[in-house]
Amino acid sequence: MRWLGRHDHPVLGIELAPQAVEQFLDEGGEPVSRYRQAGFEICRQGNVELWCGDFFHFHIAQAAEIGAFYDRAALIALPPATRQRYAFHLAQLIPPGARGLFISLNRAAGEQLAGPPFHVSEEEVRELFEPNFRITLLERGDPEPGSGFQEHVWAMVRRGPSD
Repeated sequence: MRWLGRHDHPVLGIELAPQAVEQFLDEGGEPVSRYRQAGFEICRQGNVELWCGDFFHFHIAQAAEIGAFYDRAALIALPPATRQRYAFHLAQLIPPGARGLFISLNRAAGEQLAGPPFHVSEEEVRELFEPNFRITLLERGDPEPGSGFQEHVWAMVRRGPSD
């Protein structure tokens, strides 16, 4: 996000954990402006604006048109019962044609322990997102020593009415 902001791209991030927002801001080392809107604590640092609050309460009217998106670790933080809601809400926020990168975590069979982070299989990612996105698996990372988690990187394009 910071790289995009330094290259003159406006960046909007949505994060539930205040600690994660503060860590990101501390690492930036630049002045921060803060305000509240629609139940969110909003922090702006350069071209990066972070909305701290519940993703499900964020609506497209609160942001400029989204041209691209990056999702790392949001889905794996959610219990299985909430994931369909997440995928649908993301699709509502993203306009047709917008491209994104999506990163999920997978574990080897027999290692699906309680989370978070939760195991999210390739099949589940496809089931959740293919109705509203064209998705392509780009890479399967190496399993992390100790945890057994393996990152999966997906390219996604929001489908439009003619898709």
